[in-house]
Amino acid sequence: MAPLFPVLVDVTKKKGSDNEFGPPLTTSECHCLNELIMPSIYGLEMLCHQNGCRASTEEQLGQVEMSYPLNVHAKALLGINPEFHEPVDDDIPTDGDKLRSDSNVDSNSGMNEVDLV
Repeated sequence: MAPLFPVLVDVTKKKGSDNEFGPPLTTSECHCLNELIMPSIYGLEMLCHQNGCRASTEEQLGQVEMSYPLNVHAKALLGINPEFHEPVDDDIPTDGDKLRSDSNVDSNSGMNEVDLV
């Protein structure tokens, strides 16, 4: 039987810092990256289920939710949080808001202008 390690290894040396893929992350940095990556992966998985020729079952969608758990912040980013409500009325008036509802006259017709001559 051949030896497992044909080359002698010096086990007295310490392993150096393993920064091949970047510096080690703190816990808060790791959680921050998870908050950015998980919603993207979740969104891509759900998009794959929506683009299929057949409709996805609740079991398949539940499997995606179990595989990629999202926190409250990530759900708010995706707009799937139960507390997330799209505002129906906004504060920016549009041309439709400026039209008078009680007559056929537009607000831009000059009725508000006064002739000072």
